Amino acid sequence: MSTSDNSIQSKPSPFDLIYRDERIVAVNKTAPVPTSGRTNRTRRSTGRGPAGTEVEHANRARRPVGDAAATELSNLSLVEAVAAQLGQVYPVHRLDTPVTGVIVFACTRRFAAELSSDFRKQRVRKAYWALVSGVPALPEGMAEGYLRHDRRANKACLCDSTHDQARYAAIHYRTLLTLDRYTLLEVRPVTGRTHQIRALLASRDLPIRGDVKYGARRPNPDRMIGLHARSITFPERRGLSTHSLVAPCPHESLWQVIASRVHELT
Repeated sequence: MSTSDNSIQSKPSPFDLIYRDERIVAVNKTAPVPTSGRTNRTRRSTGRGPAGTEVEHANRARRPVGDAAATELSNLSLVEAVAAQLGQVYPVHRLDTPVTGVIVFACTRRFAAELSSDFRKQRVRKAYWALVSGVPALPEGMAEGYLRHDRRANKACLCDSTHDQARYAAIHYRTLLTLDRYTLLEVRPVTGRTHQIRALLASRDLPIRGDVKYGARRPNPDRMIGLHARSITFPERRGLSTHSLVAPCPHESLWQVIASRVHELT
């Protein structure tokens, strides 16, 4: 892409580059844009399908995206924005629109299929940082339950295991830091259900900061929520030159204080 393309450069990019080689591109998602599919303003689709797990969505969305049209980056989905700046990429997993953090794209169709298989079979390890209101009853433990997806509200709802749409969901959490108003948790998904971290923490009276859909009192000014995809680790057998990728905390002042405090503890 030419650096003189002012229509592309007129607004900040929704991502920061973390890592790039001939097989993958990893970025830090910094803005409230969808990973793929249609944005509210462009209505340009890179593939949408019925809601499901992270991997199910990625499988439906896995199409090549080349040079984007001359449209402001803020109007594009993340995959479109990455393609506009870095060239054709293939989604292999996703992050919710208001979530920040590390997300990986494959550079070839073949490697996209291989990575999608790794995500589907839970060979890829992911860690999130969640900034929640309240303090968990135990500093470390499991949160689990059965969820159904309300398509109309685009929301995961707790339900009985006998519900015909019930899907088991589980996460492991541990407390990293306790602040005056919030608690920082490290969360590692056990399953891959839509909105599972947000719904399961809310069910424990631990709503994520700014996540009004799941019980937070007020939204954040930047429309993001306090959920950050902190790291992702690939199986070594994939032969990548790096196996673990870490996304720096968001630039917001509170997150920077948290990053400093956590660094002091390590």
